[in-house]
Amino acid sequence: MKKTILALLFFPLLSMANTKDVVMDMMRIHAQYEVKVTDWYKKNDTWIVDFTSKQNEKIRVTITGDRVATYSSFPKPITDMFSTVCESVSAVVIPDAASWDENATENTKALKHFWKDKGWDDFSESQDVTINGWKISATKKSNELSCVIEPTTI
Repeated sequence: MKKTILALLFFPLLSMANTKDVVMDMMRIHAQYEVKVTDWYKKNDTWIVDFTSKQNEKIRVTITGDRVATYSSFPKPITDMFSTVCESVSAVVIPDAASWDENATENTKALKHFWKDKGWDDFSESQDVTINGWKISATKKSNELSCVIEPTTI
């Protein structure tokens, strides 16, 4: 429910804000992350933040232009792909990509399948999904998840 409310707050911002602003705002107000704007630092053209979530998930997020990369290290094996930072970021960056959307479209079906825990190997696996001109590439290991969200055309 919280994700639904937060995502609805961001949809009007998508047309006005760039990817960096959308991601930074989501991570600032999301109860699981609460990343301050001052926690971010810039290295060359890339914005970076390193922090630990309330669930002890060690997270790094980098933003370069419209490309967002996330890395998460979990204290125990990942059991809920829907509650990862990669899923949260992709839901606000990609138009109509919220996996919780009750209106089943090809995009929401593809995302539900992509984030479904049973679709991932327990040890290590990589998967990609492309929707609305955006590609999500993720690699899951037992206690780690790395992810890149980027437009398919530049």
